Amino acid sequence: MMRARCLPLLLLLSLAVAREAPAQFTIGAFGGLNSARLSGDAPDDYSYAGKSGFAFGLILEHQITDDVWLSVQPMILPRGAGIEFKSGDEEEPQKVADLSLSYFAVPVLAKFVTVGGKVYVISGINLSFLTGANLKGVEDNAEEVDVKDSFESVDLAVDFGVGGQLPLGRVKIMLEARYEQGLFNIAGDDISEDALRARLRSSGLQLLVGVLLPLGGGR
Repeated sequence: MMRARCLPLLLLLSLAVAREAPAQFTIGAFGGLNSARLSGDAPDDYSYAGKSGFAFGLILEHQITDDVWLSVQPMILPRGAGIEFKSGDEEEPQKVADLSLSYFAVPVLAKFVTVGGKVYVISGINLSFLTGANLKGVEDNAEEVDVKDSFESVDLAVDFGVGGQLPLGRVKIMLEARYEQGLFNIAGDDISEDALRARLRSSGLQLLVGVLLPLGGGR
């Protein structure tokens, strides 16, 4: 599958470029809030609201130049939406169900460090693999339905953001705001749920905090 080949090719290219750089690495861990949304062709009288969840992962960074790093960040990433319905006699749509999507995501990012290493911007791609998808109504006795087969198993997004890294002894504390926008339709060909349509894209805003441990002689 073409989407699944993007990550190995990018990693090979990045390693080839970085082979002559000083041996400087950073490892770390992070977590934070992901506010996700779905956009697409909502059926008549339906709309999609945001859905929040907790994301967490690991960081491995390699220094390419004094101010540029390659950052690979495998993570557990929740996405989804609240599904709302508005009948003709209602002023506001009412939430009727929750769609929960779980992904194992691998952002591969270029990190540009400025201001003495304390401020940075990031940009890159995020290759995500669907691990679960469930739809549940808001009623107390509603059953959770597995809808994983209704969605594509792989998604690709672009990520960009800004952050700061504050020295605290040998480690650095990372604070970051990141936005991601899905590039592909994540709805499968056989999607059958009444509240969903055949064209859906994901997006999200992430507020992250983490700990970085530099290895080697760089800053």
